[in-house]
Formats: sequence, C-alpha cells, structure tokens
Amino acid sequence: MSTNNGVTNAGSATGNPNQTWAELHSNSDVLGLDFGQIIPIGSSIAITWRKRPGEGGGNANLGVRLSDDDITYTNHSPTTVGSTTNQTTNGITTTITSQVAAQYIEMFDNGGRDFQIDAVTWTYDETTTTTSETVDCYTG
Repeated sequence: MSTNNGVTNAGSATGNPNQTWAELHSNSDVLGLDFGQIIPIGSSIAITWRKRPGEGGGNANLGVRLSDDDITYTNHSPTTVGSTTNQTTNGITTTITSQVAAQYIEMFDNGGRDFQIDAVTWTYDETTTTTSETVDCYTG
C-alpha cells in the first residue's frame, strides 16, 4: 500500500474483483497502491469500482494519477478517466492506458458522490507480440 488517506478497508482494492470494497467517502480520501515494479507507458490498468450503495443522487467520479517515484504524480487525462457511474451493485471496470511509466497509482474522488474500489489490476505487453501478463497490485 502506498497511500491510504481516509480510506476504509484499503486492502480490499487489491487482487482480483471479489465484491469486497475499499471505501472513499470524502473529497480528501486518497487510495494509493504500489504495483511492485515500474509498468511501461501503454500498460492497461483495470479499476473495478462502484458508487457507494445508499449514496444519494448524482454520479461518482473517479480520479486517477500515476507516479514512478511516489513523489511526483501525473493526473491521468482526462482526470475522471471518462467514467461516471450510478452502478451500486457489482460495479463497473474502467480500463485506462497509462500515459507515463509508473509504479504507483492514486485514486481519488474527482468531485462527485462517495464510491468504492474492489480491485486494481494491470496488464502490459512484455514483448512486441501479443503475449501479455496480468499481475495483481503489490500491497506490502
């Protein structure tokens, strides 16, 4: 775990989707994860998330930023990763393509309703062929 500012059950955001949720309930909540190694530009990052059940009207907006050193972060463009959700049951999986080489990811409320994150995984092409590998986030 890289950053856990105000997040309940932060460890639930690692591994494959399993319906256990890290909870972000405030605009200042930030969940950061360490991938365990630097992933290259162009890697696919899949985030399974949902609007918190029981949360009032409006959308949840997931913000994402990436870093190679856990100090300087680059907002993913667009910051809202192109997704808003009113989904409150199984969630949705939003896949982004990393625009920078990164070892760390931070996810935050980008102006919307409370939300939860079930899983963050990443995939990258190790060669110039179609061979790829999916690895869970490192938590320790």
